[in-house]
Amino acid sequence: ERCGRIDGLVNNAGGGRPVAFRGLDLDSWRATQRVNLESTFAASRAAYKVMRKAKGGSIVNMASLAAHGPGAWMGADYAASKAGMVSLTRSLALEAARFGVRCNAVSPGFIETDMTTELSEDQRQRLRVPLGRLGTPAEVAACAVFLLSSESSYVTGQVIHVNGGLSMYG
Repeated sequence: ERCGRIDGLVNNAGGGRPVAFRGLDLDSWRATQRVNLESTFAASRAAYKVMRKAKGGSIVNMASLAAHGPGAWMGADYAASKAGMVSLTRSLALEAARFGVRCNAVSPGFIETDMTTELSEDQRQRLRVPLGRLGTPAEVAACAVFLLSSESSYVTGQVIHVNGGLSMYG
């Protein structure tokens, strides 16, 4: 509000840890939802209010490959929070489109981050990434930049996978 307008928002807060469902307690579940989903809702709601008045803007939510199906990498709490983010993205996109506000999600796969640095070479091979490597933060950022730019002015409600082809498996 101090600046008068918001052109773009990237919701990139996120976290979680690999935990089996049987070991997941309600406090951990809630904490993951708070960080991954509730923060996205709160920031998007605030930005959308300003963008709607300005009749334009772009919101980009960082989802995850985990949002699209179960996997051994992260727990059910993480997957559910990211799946919720995808649904939130599409719901907001539908409502906001008539006001010129776009909302999309980027769904990264395995990216060279603190969450993946501890993977052994054997674990990396078992990921079966078709492109044969983990992605880079710069590759994910480039997708977000595209979605924030006018080059994507006719793109809304979409989830763009940046995962080296992993989404082809199912």
